[in-house]
Amino acid sequence: MIENCCYALAVGVNGGQITDERFYSNVELENEVPDSFAEVSVNLFDDDSEQIDRKIIERIRQRCAIYCLLLMGPTFGKAWFEWACSWRGLTGLEIHTKLDDTAFDRCKKLAEKGSLITLVLHTEAFEDRLVELVKVLLCRKQFKTVWLLDSAPLAELLKFSFENRECISGKDIHFLYECSTVAQLLKEHLQLCPKEDSEKVEMQHQYYPNTLFKKPSSAYICSYPVTPEDMFKFYVYFELRGQSADVGELLALPNTTTLGILFV
Repeated sequence: MIENCCYALAVGVNGGQITDERFYSNVELENEVPDSFAEVSVNLFDDDSEQIDRKIIERIRQRCAIYCLLLMGPTFGKAWFEWACSWRGLTGLEIHTKLDDTAFDRCKKLAEKGSLITLVLHTEAFEDRLVELVKVLLCRKQFKTVWLLDSAPLAELLKFSFENRECISGKDIHFLYECSTVAQLLKEHLQLCPKEDSEKVEMQHQYYPNTLFKKPSSAYICSYPVTPEDMFKFYVYFELRGQSADVGELLALPNTTTLGILFV
């Protein structure tokens, strides 16, 4: 085993069976198959099995690993739901497509009872009721980050975050790929952040900005009017990779591929 490297295992499950298995590493390997993994993702396709095959549990069982459950289909079977609620290492949930009513209810219960730290919602999955799932998680103490691939609910989420600002300190919302609507909403309210404030932000959000962005912008403070009387202040970073060096940062904002909103 090579030291100081991170192995990740991705297991596809469909019809109660493992249908695909891949592993990843941050170092180049030849033919070595790791014995243990630091990260495990379970890619769950349509599966309403009453029980999870013990072989699957044994394959994904890793001491000290962090787990992410990816819902690739519209269902979330009872057995996997119970596993997700009881598996202490499960910290991430990623939803790839629209859920049926039972699956949505189970995701909401998992958000209320589980130990989720991150949530990823893909564009194909997004529907209005998922905003409620995001709101539940933003108020959970252990939760940290939601990743959105659809910018539609931002104004509603900012209003909710303002109303619950004591709960959301230290958390963040990210947008990937399509950020033009977000940029349009925030751009006129952004000001360059003083150095001492940006250092405070980066201290509280320890992975910011260099571990998330290839070429991070400066830190900006946004004073966003959630109502005519109330201004909500938070911090914004965005990706500058691929942007012309001759264009100012804020002029490059509408074309960014990643944007992060940080609450302090």
